[in-house]
Parts: sequence; C-alpha cells; structure tokens
Amino acid sequence: MFERNRLERIGNVSGIVAGIASGILIPILFVPGLKDIEWLTQSVVTVSGFLILFFGGLFLFTSLGLNVMRSGELNQMILFISFPIPKPIARLLGFGFFLLGCLALLCSLLYFLAYAIRWIR
Repeated sequence: MFERNRLERIGNVSGIVAGIASGILIPILFVPGLKDIEWLTQSVVTVSGFLILFFGGLFLFTSLGLNVMRSGELNQMILFISFPIPKPIARLLGFGFFLLGCLALLCSLLYFLAYAIRWIR
C-alpha cells in the first residue's frame, strides 16, 4: 500500500513537471519573436525537451505503467461516460505504458549525454 502511494506521488509530481516544461516550450515554438532569440531558444528548448522526456517517461513508467499492471484497474472515459476496462486488457495497456516510459527515460538519458558531450567540447 505504501509503495503504491509513493509511486502515485512520483507519477503526479513528474506529470506536473512535464506539463510545466511543455507550457514553457510551446510559446517558444509558436511565438514568432521568441524563435529569433538564439540564446533563449538554444538553452530553454534543450532543457525543456529533456524535462519533458524524462519526467513524461517517469509519469508513464509509474502512474500509467506499474500501477495499472499491479491493480489491473483502468477506467476509460469517452464523452464523459466512464466505464471499466477488463483486467487483462488493462494490464496489457499498463505494460505498454511501462515500455513506453522506459523508452522515454532511455531517450532522455541519451539526450542528456549528447548535450553534455556537446557542452564539454
């Protein structure tokens, strides 16, 4: 029980951080004047991209992956009508989210290493 609450907290915090990073990145990409400021776009886009990959992957890994695989409970909401998904399908979807989160975490670490190597040069 304690471990599940901890995983939910990690997932909630990582989802919030990824959302904030997305909120910072979207205006830079779509506001024409901000694209022209090279120092801003180079540093902020790099850091925001890493934060979105890492914390988004952590969110997928914990909240949508491990918790759904363990509990087998997932509610699907279509047009404001919520209905439960059968446990085997929910666990399969949880495993898919788990793999997607692992892939995002791996990509974020490779992204960080590439940025660190470029920064060292």
